[in-house]
Amino acid sequence: MHYLIGILTQGETRREARDSALAFANELVDRGEFDFYDGQRTRTYKLASALGKKAVEGALAANRREFDAALRAVKLMLQEFTDEQIYQDDYPPEPRDYFASRYEFTQVGDGHVYLYGDNAVWGEKIRNEKDYQAATVDHDNLWVTCLGFHN
Repeated sequence: MHYLIGILTQGETRREARDSALAFANELVDRGEFDFYDGQRTRTYKLASALGKKAVEGALAANRREFDAALRAVKLMLQEFTDEQIYQDDYPPEPRDYFASRYEFTQVGDGHVYLYGDNAVWGEKIRNEKDYQAATVDHDNLWVTCLGFHN
C-alpha cells in the first residue's frame, strides 16, 4: 500500500526541514512502521502557509477516516459475533461491507496515521487535532514535509 504521510519538523530553511524529515522517515522505516519511502518526490511547506495548512488538514482528515472505519467495524463485530469468534478471529464467510478481523481493534487504539512529528517536535504519530495542538504549541519555524511511504 502507498500512503502520503506528513512529517512536522523545525528548521531555519526549507532544506534543513526537509533533511530532518528524511532522517525521521529513515527512523520510521527502521522501526518497521513502513517498508520504504520515496525521498525523491518530497514536498516541504512552511506550516503557516496555505499549502502547509492544507497538508495538515488532509492528514488529520485521513486519520479520522481510518479511525472511523475501524471503529465502525469493531462496533459491527461486537453486534454480530460472539466473543469466542472474535477471540479466534473466525467469522462465517458472509459478504459484508467492512473488514472483520481482530486487527480492527488495534486500529481503533493505535491505528494507521498520516501525520508524524519528528523527534524535535513530537517524536511519534500525531493521531488527532489534540495531539497536533500539543505538538505545535511551543515550536517556531515549523514545516511539514509530505512524502510517499509504502507497506
